[in-house]
Amino acid sequence: MKNNNEMYIGRKFQALHPWLKGNNSITPANFYEKYNPDLQTTIFIALDLVVPLHLAYKVDTGNTYGAHDKNKEYIRKALKIAVIDEEDCGIPLTEDERDEIFEKLGEPPESSYNIYLITIFDESGFEKVVYVGKTDSKESRFKNGHLAALKLHDSQYKSYDKRVYFGTITFLADNEKQDYLPLECFSSKDDIKKCLSDVEKALIRYFDCELNTQKYFPETITKATIHIQNFTSVSVFLNDEIILLE
Repeated sequence: MKNNNEMYIGRKFQALHPWLKGNNSITPANFYEKYNPDLQTTIFIALDLVVPLHLAYKVDTGNTYGAHDKNKEYIRKALKIAVIDEEDCGIPLTEDERDEIFEKLGEPPESSYNIYLITIFDESGFEKVVYVGKTDSKESRFKNGHLAALKLHDSQYKSYDKRVYFGTITFLADNEKQDYLPLECFSSKDDIKKCLSDVEKALIRYFDCELNTQKYFPETITKATIHIQNFTSVSVFLNDEIILLE
């Protein structure tokens, strides 16, 4: 087992990184065209970071609404550098344009972590999700103590180690191309709130999380499929987990 004081980090998702690398799976158009999420198809959750529970308070989860604003500001500056109008913001950048944007603006903003999973595990390979939460506030839920973390002091969990996975959520757009639509690309904050809440509800019900006291049915993604991918190096837990909602 690795040192329990370490953080295990994958690459934190950057919505605009593909655009600046010549892969146009996500472009500024995803922010400007006001695409709507397809709530009946696949939803992707990327687990990018996992930390021991006692270090979770150090994780800067960011904020979905703030990430949206940071991306829009980066786009505004990038389009100005490349001399591209907003209505043409979906066109591919030339190599020279990409180089100049990177040189003047640096890396694009990182996504916020939208969801987190608290697990218990042991050296036998056993691991189980005991709590699911969403990170929609401006401050980490772990900074001033977390009720689920306190419950894990119960003697029944004494023989287990505990850790927290943090992940980002990406939908598919309801257009013909089914463009990728990270949560911070949503044009409506109400839609962000509803969809984030529904993903949380779906995960809580699927994992039957014992430390989540409220277990409601999702309202908007009732026929969707959730595909979880674990990009951390510490484990393969939940990697390629497929959740079918009915």
